[in-house]
Amino acid sequence: MNDARTILRQYQRGKKAVRGLHDYGDAQKYAEGLGKLLADALGSDFDGVDEAELAGVLRVVMKKAYGDATTAAANVQQQMTRKQGLRIGTLQPDFEPERADKVAEELAGKIVDQGLVDNLMKQHTLGGVDDTIRKNAEANTEMGLETHIVREYSDVGLRSGTKWSEDCQWCLERCGEWDNVADAQAAGAFERHPGCLCKIDYQVGKTHTTSNGGGWVNV
Repeated sequence: MNDARTILRQYQRGKKAVRGLHDYGDAQKYAEGLGKLLADALGSDFDGVDEAELAGVLRVVMKKAYGDATTAAANVQQQMTRKQGLRIGTLQPDFEPERADKVAEELAGKIVDQGLVDNLMKQHTLGGVDDTIRKNAEANTEMGLETHIVREYSDVGLRSGTKWSEDCQWCLERCGEWDNVADAQAAGAFERHPGCLCKIDYQVGKTHTTSNGGGWVNV
């Protein structure tokens, strides 16, 4: 396995600039591409690699890819709030190193199928988009803004053990529409299994927040 610097160099060579992203669906596709790039740079041969050593490398490279994914999602969020005439900031979530540790625990000391690494890295970068949605939805809800979250089912990347001819019931149970981020989270709308490509979208609007005519006004 290469060191973190070499892996990042290969990852950076293939990365595209954040352009032409108009909604969270675009951000999700971009993040999926980032995950694939990182997986290709990592490879699938971790035979003889110590778990702690692998965790140290993954903490560096996964943090970079996660930051790129959340930047793309934040760019979409900023466009969305501007279209609504909202002059509010956009938030980006922080990378949690424990995510890298869990991946290291699964991969260290093994030669694995490249598809597994692809799925794990895509799940990670897509999680950056999902976390950005959740973080901004929570903040906007606290500000009294209307929020709307939708999770749409995708039959691509079915859960391990599910036959290709069958729908993924695990995903279907987590799809739907919510006007409250807490309800969406409680329903598991932001959860993904490795390989899951369900689309999670978010819209923010304006609403009255006080009884005396102050606050946001519907447009």
